[in-house]
Amino acid sequence: MVCMASVAILGLVFLTTGITPQEKDSLQTNIIKNGKGAYEDYVLAGERMRGSIASTLISYNSLGLLLEGLKRSEQPQKSDAYFLKSRLETLETLKAALKSLPSGPGWPTSLDYDQAIVKNFGPAWSLILRGNQKPRIPSRSRVDSSTLFPELAEFKLLTNFAMRKARIEFANGNASAALSTYRETYRFIQRIGSDTLIARLVTISCEAILFAEIERNLISVPSSGLSAFIADLRSGIAGVPRLIDCLTVEKEFFRSEVSEVANKLEGPDAASALLEFDDEIPPEEWQPFRAALLGMPTSERRQFFKTVLMRHDSELQAFESKLREPEGNWPLSEPPPRPSGYASTFLNANALAVTGIARMEAETRTRTRIAIITLLAREHAWQHGTYPASLKDFLSETASTDPLTNQPYKYSVANGAVVVKTAAHPVLGEISLRRAPRSDSSAVDGDRVILP
Repeated sequence: MVCMASVAILGLVFLTTGITPQEKDSLQTNIIKNGKGAYEDYVLAGERMRGSIASTLISYNSLGLLLEGLKRSEQPQKSDAYFLKSRLETLETLKAALKSLPSGPGWPTSLDYDQAIVKNFGPAWSLILRGNQKPRIPSRSRVDSSTLFPELAEFKLLTNFAMRKARIEFANGNASAALSTYRETYRFIQRIGSDTLIARLVTISCEAILFAEIERNLISVPSSGLSAFIADLRSGIAGVPRLIDCLTVEKEFFRSEVSEVANKLEGPDAASALLEFDDEIPPEEWQPFRAALLGMPTSERRQFFKTVLMRHDSELQAFESKLREPEGNWPLSEPPPRPSGYASTFLNANALAVTGIARMEAETRTRTRIAIITLLAREHAWQHGTYPASLKDFLSETASTDPLTNQPYKYSVANGAVVVKTAAHPVLGEISLRRAPRSDSSAVDGDRVILP
């Protein structure tokens, strides 16, 4: 039990610690100075969420036996006290949180937990709504290899808590409010991920949370406001993929990183400048490359880095051109082996990362279309009293075809539930509304957060 409790409390500390003072200073400098735009409100919503919900998470994430031990004894064992103090600011924080636990037999249900979350979520939600009404100003005036993105983990938590809010609204019979929560959450999600690749990854993760909730609560989705939500989803995938905007920033990000390494190599401690790549490039490729780079004359090394940047820009431009084509033409397989050479070694890890994000982009665009089809089937049920028997009953042939596989969607209705899937894609397999769990689904690029 102590082991399980350590996991729960460690997750709590990740949340309550949130942004370090240095990172918060970076936020204040790089985000809020840009003016009173939407992004600032979203950042403030994350900060408000941390403060108002921390006590709820303490109460419900700390496991029963440990809490009961604290109730029985004001002086826990020395090892327990050390354990708790090492993960919470003070032991009193946890003891005070016991007062908010419900009395009586049994442990709180998931609905109790959601209600406690939603009770404290109001101030953060108000800031999200306010931000949704403001212009979308870029989150930072510039990004480079030293830029931090601590707010992104909190955006994922905001999405998670917004879905808890919708669950409570459905449970209370207020389906219209729940659908409005879906719409405002989707608007928030679309406005946080148009700058960088890591921001786009968080957007995709947040969309997966929303789509899973739509599938779970489809039977409760009301007719009022449904058409407007479908229009929102269509707008979200209209035009060129949002990933293209992120690639423009990625080009500058990579240029900054390469320039930083190049400058360090001309300094007194050149060897340490390459240590950051030790875990990113296979040793059999990296060790000879590292030795060769350190042994190059300065003029040759400068020319090498120019070659790397030119190839990187050229590859990204070719990749972007492919992303402007139908999704069935996107390069989603792992890049083919490059010709031998040190420039290829330097670029391999970056190419794999961009391809991986393109796969996720293709998946989330496909899930958006599946969400639209699912909600259109629900709208049909409201109008005709029953779900359509097949896609042709409510969709055109074009809308019934998945652009990713160029095959018709698979559609079925069973026990009052609508199931829409794609045909098997050679790389991505079948795609449905609910994303299969991933081993890293609770973390974003090392951000200190564990989803409850």
